[in-house]
Amino acid sequence: MAFNPSERKRRNSLTEPPHMSEDPSPDRTDSDSEMRMVLLGKIGTGKSSSGNTILNEKTFGVNFTFEHITSKSMRVSRPVNGRMVGVIDTPGMFVGVTPEDKMKVHFEEAIDLAHLGVHVFLLVMRLDVRFTEVDMNTVKWIVENFGEEIQKHTIVLFTHGNVLQERSIEQHLDLVPDLKGVVQSMAGYHVFENENEDDKTQVTELLEKINEVKNNNGNKIYTREMYSEVQRKKQLSCLVL
Repeated sequence: MAFNPSERKRRNSLTEPPHMSEDPSPDRTDSDSEMRMVLLGKIGTGKSSSGNTILNEKTFGVNFTFEHITSKSMRVSRPVNGRMVGVIDTPGMFVGVTPEDKMKVHFEEAIDLAHLGVHVFLLVMRLDVRFTEVDMNTVKWIVENFGEEIQKHTIVLFTHGNVLQERSIEQHLDLVPDLKGVVQSMAGYHVFENENEDDKTQVTELLEKINEVKNNNGNKIYTREMYSEVQRKKQLSCLVL
């Protein structure tokens, strides 16, 4: 179940946000003041709760079971720590169960809701459940369909951080090599204790990490053009086969 991404081993730090131009090229850079993020992940990982934590309000519907409550991608923008933040929640995915064309529609909606482009994808995972082959396949599906470029723009956001207790996230990852490999392939990682909503530092630290990822990427953002190019290449490879 080893994950073999392109050798991306980024840190989980981040820096101040830049701005994005109207340049339609795939390598578009940031030239506006809003920070845009897309929540990705399996059903029941805490995507909507995480969005609410970031925005500091009960905006996205939350269900404490492993069932869908978000039926389509939804964007909400609010001022957070003195700047505008746009959070795009997506329906939970379940590779092997949710039809692939349906997942693609949801994620295309999410990218379109980001308008000029996405600064960061937050790949949400629970720390209180076992990392399984389904989780691994979900990560592989995301990379295959968004392209390896998405790894430069993705932070793994762990929920239910309270289960770590006295253990650090790094110590936990050492015990789960497959999960550690996924984390190392992305641009960073962060831990939320969704139950501790009064702790505002976890959001502040996440925004700092997003800023660092943006700086590491030279302020380039993930655009619809990038996604379309990945899909075009996939279609061509299918025709060749």
